Amino acid sequence: MALDKTLNAAAQAHANDMRRHDYYSHTSRFGAGPPERVQRAGGSSFGHFAENIARCYRCAVPADAAAVRQLHGQWMGSPHHRAHILKPEVTAYGFGLAETDDGKHYAVEEFYGPVTDEDMRRAGGIPLL
Repeated sequence: MALDKTLNAAAQAHANDMRRHDYYSHTSRFGAGPPERVQRAGGSSFGHFAENIARCYRCAVPADAAAVRQLHGQWMGSPHHRAHILKPEVTAYGFGLAETDDGKHYAVEEFYGPVTDEDMRRAGGIPLL
């Protein structure tokens, strides 16, 4: 899995938006999800997507390595979020972190991989050959 600048930009934009507008969701205020965020950042909206989000309260400002480890630990401690991190379909990832002056952190991980047969079945499309 490789760090990707487009996925970093999408993750950072979502973290910034959640911080700026004080919400916490995989869906933006306008109904956008990971595919739309990645496309807006200059990537493809066609592929295999997953996303992790997390919050940290009363964390160090600016964020330090311990805060990032804490956020990652939360994700790895959750079976659903851990599965995103370890998905074999994922070939690239991005990370974004936004924080308030009072130590509230919003973290986003975006994951991407080529579209899979399962993605096509869920979308009602024709399986890939």
